[in-house]
Amino acid sequence: IIISLLTERFEGKYNQLDNPLQDNRQQPNTGVAALLNIQKIALFDVRGQLYAIDNYAAISKANVLSSGIISSIKGELCVAAPIYKQHFSLLTGQRLEDPAIAVSTYAFRLNNDSAEINIQDISNAA
Repeated sequence: IIISLLTERFEGKYNQLDNPLQDNRQQPNTGVAALLNIQKIALFDVRGQLYAIDNYAAISKANVLSSGIISSIKGELCVAAPIYKQHFSLLTGQRLEDPAIAVSTYAFRLNNDSAEINIQDISNAA
């Protein structure tokens, strides 16, 4: 499922779009893809905790992380890319097999029927 940015309205630094996880509530621990302008982001609701990371897996050169399998490795909540099974932390974006490789992570919240995503990368923020 690809969700387009439906409004240019900003609240603080958050972009607002219709809640892309609404249809996903029946399938817990799965992701959906969101398209914000030209940026592809993977959104996850894992036991009520919300996560947003880049959807692009550099090794496979495909936007597939939203279709990955959610798991926990050594206590680190992560998503396994569906093609080469590399694991990315949902908290930091780091690839567990090689921490030098990472995807960006973003602040993500639900506000009534809207999803709000701060597209400023929080994984590299000081």
